[in-house]
Amino acid sequence: MSAGAASLADRLQDAVGPLVVKEVRQGLRARVFAIFFSLLLATCVVVALVAYADGRAASGRPQGDEYFTAFFVALGGVCFFIIPYTAFRSMLREQEEETWVLLALTGLGSRRIVYGKYLSALSQSALFASAGVPFLIFAYFLNGISVVDIVGMVWLGACWSSLLTAVSVALATQGRSKQGRAAANLGTLALLAGACLLTVAPLEELNRRGLFVEEEFRYFSVAFSWVCLAGTVLALEGGAAGVSLESESTAAGTRRALVVFVLGGWLFFAGAALVNGSATGADDLAAGVVICCLFLLGFGFFAISERDGWPKAAASEVDWLKPGALRSYWLIVTLFLGTWLVWLLLAASLDQLKPGKPASGALGAPLYCVLYLSLGVVVGRRVLRRFGEPVASRLGFLVTSMLGSIAPPLTAALAGERGNHVGVNLLNPVVGLVNFFDKSKAGTLAAFVVLGGVTAVVVLLAHFSLSAVDGARRA
Repeated sequence: MSAGAASLADRLQDAVGPLVVKEVRQGLRARVFAIFFSLLLATCVVVALVAYADGRAASGRPQGDEYFTAFFVALGGVCFFIIPYTAFRSMLREQEEETWVLLALTGLGSRRIVYGKYLSALSQSALFASAGVPFLIFAYFLNGISVVDIVGMVWLGACWSSLLTAVSVALATQGRSKQGRAAANLGTLALLAGACLLTVAPLEELNRRGLFVEEEFRYFSVAFSWVCLAGTVLALEGGAAGVSLESESTAAGTRRALVVFVLGGWLFFAGAALVNGSATGADDLAAGVVICCLFLLGFGFFAISERDGWPKAAASEVDWLKPGALRSYWLIVTLFLGTWLVWLLLAASLDQLKPGKPASGALGAPLYCVLYLSLGVVVGRRVLRRFGEPVASRLGFLVTSMLGSIAPPLTAALAGERGNHVGVNLLNPVVGLVNFFDKSKAGTLAAFVVLGGVTAVVVLLAHFSLSAVDGARRA
């Protein structure tokens, strides 16, 4: 090798990062990579031979969409399940074998380590894709599928794989104890299995008709790409914050990414509602507010249990960017409030603030989410504090959510009332939200007032619980 080539290789390794190079080399030598790479190639070759034989016997009948599905499922099984789970295990192993501190002491920092794990897994996905994509292109010559559909599905698959890999790495950072690692393992397996099942719906539609000729699916593709790419950055930043040392300040990147992500969601759903008008705009608003709330609820589950206080390294940062559960909690509450206000204004502009309207009923979703996140903080910090953070607040949220969903219907049944009684289920996050879609305007307004008042009181209690322990970390 010439001196120029050697120096170029050295510069490339320095740019990518030593951890990425080490992880890629280790991954390529692993038995898992060899086994699944061989299985993928063998499966695609067998399917291609069957397609060739079937094509000769079918006398020109279009079969490209059917065999594209077969090739895509084979490639997706690796890129949507095997690679993300391998990245999860690689990250989790650093904590199981207690080598994480050694990596941190090298000076790389938690962010570079987390991104290194992600990039090494992504490079393996690219190698698998280089073997599978030619077979996807082969499906075009069997007729029945367009180049646009092939390119579009490959792009969406790449975005989906990127998000799943980032989320898997981020979940691995939450396994700080033996029980936490077991829970993270089960959660990741369930998540990846469900993600693989979700790919079935677009493939079934693809077999019936071209997807990207539909205007609605093109809009969906843009939104889906944004969610995957922005969600990848957010998940990695959250993972870096989850394993950062006491002296590190990593909350700023996570919070900036969260704000950008949520603002993008507001703009997209608001644009869809305004473009479609009052005809279908109410459904768009209801879907938008529920999706945004579910996302914020999932992120808030981790935010409320963040370490208290902030290190000296964050002393010069803007207050809301400093680490600490108090600031994370209030950022989540502010985003929920912004979601409620945005959708309230949009519902009013489309004349959808009426009883029984989806846009009107869905406005209860942000209130329920804030209420139970706040209850999780109060119960975790005051009742379950002996479990320590992050277990206490997360356990408090799960316990209060289960009790709030199950206890009111049982109470109504024991009192001889219907299970969905309005008054009894007012604070029920499931039945109570459903009731907002069905009841009279007076009942709905009164329910909003009571629910909002209870939520405000619990938010103040959560603030006092967090502010009592907030302060600079001694690091």
